[in-house]
Amino acid sequence: KKYYNYFFPRFAKKASRIATVSEFSKNDIASSYGINKSLIDIVYNGCSEGFLPVNEKVKSQIQKKYSASSPYFIYVGSIQPRKNLHRLFKAFDAFKKKSGANHKLLIAGQKYFWNNLMKESLASCDYKDDIIFLGRVEEQELHLLTASAFASVYVPLFEGFGIPLLEAMYCEVPVITSNVSSLPEVAGDAALYCDPDQVNEIADAMLQLYNNNQLCAALVQKGISRRQHFSWDATANLLWKSCEKTLNLNTAC
Repeated sequence: KKYYNYFFPRFAKKASRIATVSEFSKNDIASSYGINKSLIDIVYNGCSEGFLPVNEKVKSQIQKKYSASSPYFIYVGSIQPRKNLHRLFKAFDAFKKKSGANHKLLIAGQKYFWNNLMKESLASCDYKDDIIFLGRVEEQELHLLTASAFASVYVPLFEGFGIPLLEAMYCEVPVITSNVSSLPEVAGDAALYCDPDQVNEIADAMLQLYNNNQLCAALVQKGISRRQHFSWDATANLLWKSCEKTLNLNTAC
């Protein structure tokens, strides 16, 4: 934290140009560090080609291996406060109570900052045994886990981009995400949104998908369309254009 707070403002002011992953991050950098927006380029992230849909046989195998053959929501990301996991735990617990569903919640990610708030939130859940921590998962297995999920639920308080959204779209899995920071910019109309500060809204989004197969199918179709805007080839092209602007600037100097 000390390193970032000390050096990043200096890096930003010294750079000829800055490439960042979203319009939200561009505005954040400009306001936080006093950088002219004309010097900041948006270079969206992409998604690994390994993230693809899987057939029902594979889904059944993955569910048997990880969730006792039950459907599951999946969260992918590091375990730290800004990812809002303490509210996700409570929302999942409320979903279970309201729906009576046998769904699980799989948490795929490394514990970076497991604090008392998350610990107490999990301990207070009646259905904490249905929240399964997988730790860090290798990409090939993560692909299978994502593609076999009932839905991806990713509701951080703050996010610069949100690659798990794309991974779910490429796997043709419906997405629940936050209505803040960069996430609406990335997901467009291909996600079910909720206020990440409101446990009941996260739970209601889970219930909506559980109760509405047509909504799930519509989100998948919208995700297929939305994902076309993001690829690593497109990322490389945008980054190269940013580099060219820097080269032209240096040549002019």
